[in-house]
This record gives sequence, C-alpha cells and structure tokens, in this order.
Amino acid sequence: MLSDTERKILRIFWNLHGHEWFRPGLQQLCRLSQRTPGQVKTAVRNLIEKGYIEFQGGRFRVVVAWEPEKVRRTNPWEVIY
Repeated sequence: MLSDTERKILRIFWNLHGHEWFRPGLQQLCRLSQRTPGQVKTAVRNLIEKGYIEFQGGRFRVVVAWEPEKVRRTNPWEVIY
C-alpha cells in the first residue's frame, strides 16, 4: 500500500508524462506535491523499490500507474468470478 506522498508523486508523474522517460526537477515536484524535498526523495526512492517507477540514466518512467484494487468481500463464503 502506498503512502499519501507516494501516491501523490505517482499521480504527478503519470499526469505529466505518462509512460515516457523524463527528467523531473525536485523543485517542481515539491511545488506540485506541496511536500518537502526530503519527503519527495523518500517517496521516489520507495516507488522505485516497489516497482511503480523505473530510474535509468537520470530519467524516470512510470511502470504501474496506480495501485491494484483489493477485492473486499462482505461474505467470506461468497465466490468472486
């Protein structure tokens, strides 16, 4: 499960660039997410570790644009197809 900051950074990456490789600025990410540079760096590091974004040659790319939805069952005996 992603934290609020990680989710926000992932949405910013996706909305600005989609699946394209890009080189974001730290100040731009801080301004758009309204987070401190330390929070943004930690969130980006966690997104890379969790496999949501890739980092290569100083550029980023979104791999998975959102969290997978969890299926919630009200009845534990209910079969989901």
